[in-house]
Amino acid sequence: ATAAAFSWKSQYLAIGTEDGKIHLFEGPQKRLALQQKHEGSINGLAFSGGGVTESEYIITGSETGKVLVEPISERTGEGE
Repeated sequence: ATAAAFSWKSQYLAIGTEDGKIHLFEGPQKRLALQQKHEGSINGLAFSGGGVTESEYIITGSETGKVLVEPISERTGEGE
């Protein structure tokens, strides 16, 4: 792992790796998503502030300078 973050209230855990993949987990064992999103190592990963509700976005950056901001609902299936 090259980056990791817990969401507000620790409902989700996201892990970024050297090969540009993002692993997203809900709770200790439920894997929600594994996606190739970056070329090169992920060097930054965060969730947007949740306030009184859960975080709404995952923000990742890579060594190539690319930054992605994605709605968490795209990975969890919420709102579909």
